[in-house]
Amino acid sequence: MNKQPSFEEIKKLRDAASALCDQAFNVRADFHSAINWGDLDCVNVEWFMDAEGEHGYNIYIEEASPLAEDLQNFIFDGLVEYAGDGCIRIVTEW
Repeated sequence: MNKQPSFEEIKKLRDAASALCDQAFNVRADFHSAINWGDLDCVNVEWFMDAEGEHGYNIYIEEASPLAEDLQNFIFDGLVEYAGDGCIRIVTEW
C-alpha cells in the first residue's frame, strides 16, 4: 500500500486491535507483563510514511507497560493481515 488509507480503514484497524485486547484478556495467564486488564484498549492508530518511503501503522495500546513485549507480539500477530506491504508498530503505554 503506497497511498494513505481511508478513515474507514484506520477505524477498522483500531477496532480489530481493540478486539485483540479483549481476546488477550481471555488468555491473560499467558502474559507476564504489567497490564491493567480493566482498561486495556487500543486508543489510536496512525498511518505514517517516512522520507525513505517506509510506511505502515503505529498502533497505540493503553494500560500496559511499555515493555509488554508479549502483549505487543500478540496484538501484532493478530494484525499482520492489515499491513499489506507496510509495517505495524505496536506501542504499549500507561
